[in-house]
Amino acid sequence: MKIKGLNRIIPGGRHIESMGDNLLLYTLDDGMYCNGALISPTYLYPYLNYDGGHYLRSSESPGIYKLGLESNSIRLCVSRSQRIRLGTSDEWLLLGRYKNREHTYTLELEGKEIWTKTTSFSQVIQVGLYALFYQGRGQLEGSCQLIELATGAVVWELDHPDAYISQVYPYEDKVVIVWFWKIGSKGTNRVLCVEVPSGKVLWENDAARKYQKYGSDKLVFFYSSLWEDGYESGDNHQLAELDVRTGAFQMYKFPGYNTSTYVTTVYKDYLFYGTLNYYFYVGAIDLRTHEMLPEVKIDYTPGDFNQIASIGVHDGQLYVEIQTELDHSDIHVLDLAEDECSVGKKGISMGRKIRICTDRSECCYPEQSTGFDVHLCELLKDPSRVEQLVKEGYIVFDRYLDSWTDRAPDLEFLKALQDHFLELERKGELYTTGHPDPYMLFLWQPGVTSKLLAQSSIEVQAVLGPHTIPYEVSRAYMNVIYCDTPFIGPEEKEYLIERYGAPTYTKESRGEQYCPRGYIIIPVEDVDKLVAVERFRALDDTDGRPVYTGEERVYELDLRAPEESVYKYFLKRGIILEYDPENFAPEYLYPSPEEEDTEEQRSKGYLPSWLRSLWRKVSTLLRGEGRG
Repeated sequence: MKIKGLNRIIPGGRHIESMGDNLLLYTLDDGMYCNGALISPTYLYPYLNYDGGHYLRSSESPGIYKLGLESNSIRLCVSRSQRIRLGTSDEWLLLGRYKNREHTYTLELEGKEIWTKTTSFSQVIQVGLYALFYQGRGQLEGSCQLIELATGAVVWELDHPDAYISQVYPYEDKVVIVWFWKIGSKGTNRVLCVEVPSGKVLWENDAARKYQKYGSDKLVFFYSSLWEDGYESGDNHQLAELDVRTGAFQMYKFPGYNTSTYVTTVYKDYLFYGTLNYYFYVGAIDLRTHEMLPEVKIDYTPGDFNQIASIGVHDGQLYVEIQTELDHSDIHVLDLAEDECSVGKKGISMGRKIRICTDRSECCYPEQSTGFDVHLCELLKDPSRVEQLVKEGYIVFDRYLDSWTDRAPDLEFLKALQDHFLELERKGELYTTGHPDPYMLFLWQPGVTSKLLAQSSIEVQAVLGPHTIPYEVSRAYMNVIYCDTPFIGPEEKEYLIERYGAPTYTKESRGEQYCPRGYIIIPVEDVDKLVAVERFRALDDTDGRPVYTGEERVYELDLRAPEESVYKYFLKRGIILEYDPENFAPEYLYPSPEEEDTEEQRSKGYLPSWLRSLWRKVSTLLRGEGRG
């Protein structure tokens, strides 16, 4: 993502509001626009967040409207003056009225009143078949109620004295509630994740922020303030991230960044913000890598009331409201390049461009070797070659069919192996660590040994924040690595579980076959750096076995700002492997024209061409290095 230059200015535009990735509202000449199209001649206010839909209300001609996602138009649901339901929809609608400092809520179905309740709670948000009432007055300021929508009955209540509820984030079967402590009281901040409808507290912490939703399981918050002397401490210049699944809280700092943030919005994998450091700027943070993209300056007319008042993104464009007078704003529309790689102030994040290949590598040079890699399809096409290999004593190292035995490459076994791969592919289970190089077989002769001249061994570990993590090879997936839980310390294990969830145990994911106690999947883009320790070896004069000489070298590769020489070393040693992230996708390659193209083959699919080609190239390269 890259913020490009100015596309146009909408004079008099203001009140930008994003309603998901596909809806953007703003006002112009007192009219309401949705995605650039006029939907109402008068300004409409957001209404209750009720059934997952988007509702607006008018005050001049009292009514409640529902915003259509596809048509970018509004439909009148209820005329509050006449108290009748309009239209033929059978959706339930929750109506709110305010009178005498009390809020009265009525649930209607097809124009009929189901229930009515009066309370001091001013906010309502839906959580599945339930609704949470919050933001009361007085003693109820720190309280909330969950009600059953079908009956209006109170299911449970929560309270936090000397604090008030500021933010509520609903999910399918839970809700995250944020309390802020009241100034002058003995209150404390509080964040709860509560299961719906049971009321069970899933996790709790004090990391209260005015978060925004990111994806299905993250909340993010960005804040920065300008200090004339460059003062940096506490929460100044921070990106906060909260994992909704576990409650794990992570904070990312930006040393040397000194400016004041006005507004933020989350769009896809980016948090966009408007900021002031004597001049107006807009920028973005890649939420996958936590790197800051280059900022773009916004031209504006100087004045005492200048500020970036609101911001939003729609259809590859960034909308920025610049308030230049107390009663006047303009919307600056900037183009975005969504297909460009994000480049931060410290350089390109390599986490999305490499595969971490090696956790332990032995650099060996065989004097003679009869082992080789061959594609399964090649053997099936040439039965005479298979027979010759059997006569020469070759066997297949069988690591695919839940067996670690070696066997002769007879056609019956090879056909069964192919059927096994195709079935995995059909079920979507082929691209797992249990099958890192499908269709590629290693054949060797047990009676022929190879004398090895071992020069060095390399141990590699991944660094995530304050922790150093031993891990398994990334295998078939380019963008993840696997951490075996039995080989890490208790602190590292706790950190990884809080961040990525419980270890995996499924058979297809190597849990039973390789690691009975499970392992944790780590995205490569989360890794800060790789530490490689190379220990040099020599041949022992007595038995020819390699022995440690005591010499070692340590290399550290910063994936956020890689040093060129170190990066080349990691590439040369096979510790990492470059790949094109844009072309990394499980797209199937159908049989080539010279192969039989049957309907059955098409339904099952074949291995991606890039992966098949990659393994051929790597195998050839390794054999070439071995001969050298």
